[in-house]
This record gives sequence, structure tokens and C-alpha cells, in this order.
Amino acid sequence: AKVRPGDWFIFGPVSLDTPALARAESFGISTPVNLETTYANQDGSFRWLPGPQFVDGNEISLSGDSAAAYLMRQIGSAEAKTVRAQLGTSDGVQVWLNGELIWDREAQETFSPTQQELELHLREGANELLIKLVNYAWEWQFQFALDPQLEASAPANVEALLEIAKEQRT
Repeated sequence: AKVRPGDWFIFGPVSLDTPALARAESFGISTPVNLETTYANQDGSFRWLPGPQFVDGNEISLSGDSAAAYLMRQIGSAEAKTVRAQLGTSDGVQVWLNGELIWDREAQETFSPTQQELELHLREGANELLIKLVNYAWEWQFQFALDPQLEASAPANVEALLEIAKEQRT
């Protein structure tokens, strides 16, 4: 059965006075995610933005000391199934799937793209993956990848392009 990962959205990074405050602050974000959520502090206003720079399997660097960022994507599944994913990040992280906290790490760690293997228990239809990243100091990295053995579909816009005869593509 096909699994269709959606595009990523990002909220932040938002810097706060201490890492503990960054970890504790929800910025009004809860599940299911409302992409209209906004947050303002002395550094400005923050809202959900498309995250085209987040590509599965690619390392992304973020900046901001004592900062937090949220990432969200929908994962569609033709049937209920469990899939594996690998996630790596420096410092703190929390991961929710369909509102259920499935991983929570407060400790600082050196980045590795395969720090944690997660089992994502997808239900049939849309599934919401929400990730909160917390940075304690300096730059921080994030990487996420669904299991390469997964029978995943290309995003809808890519599938539409592939349906065009090769000689007619530009």
C-alpha cells in the first residue's frame, strides 16, 4: 500500500531567554496543527511557513541560541500500517504522530542523521507528524527520512509530471 508524505511546514526558529524556556513554550501550537497560528515576541512575529528546504534524507542547519522550531507534515496512507523513519537532531526533540507523543529527548547530543529510529503507526488516510526541535547553543541540525524500503508515492505534483509523455515534457 502506498504512503504519500506531504510537504513540510516550519514555525520558527524562535529564540527565548533560556533553553528551558524554549523547551517549555508551546507558542500556541497543538494538535491538530492550525497553520494559521501566530506568535509574537520582542524578535518579531512568527507563523507557519512552507519548508521546501526540508527534503527527506538531507541535513538542514538551523540557527538561534535557546531557540525552538516546529516542523509539521501530513503523511497519507492507503491503509493502516507501520512504517519506519530515522530522525537526527542536536539537542532536544519531541515528536507527535496524530497527537500522540512518540519520542521525547531533553538531553544535548551531537548530531547524527540516524540517532533515532521511529515506528510510525499510520492510520488509513491523513496522518499528522509534528516535531519540536529545541536548540541549546550554536548551530543545530535536523534530518528526517522515511525507510527507503517503504513503498512511498511521489508528491502529487511529481506524479502529474510523470504522467506527461517523456517527449512532451520541458
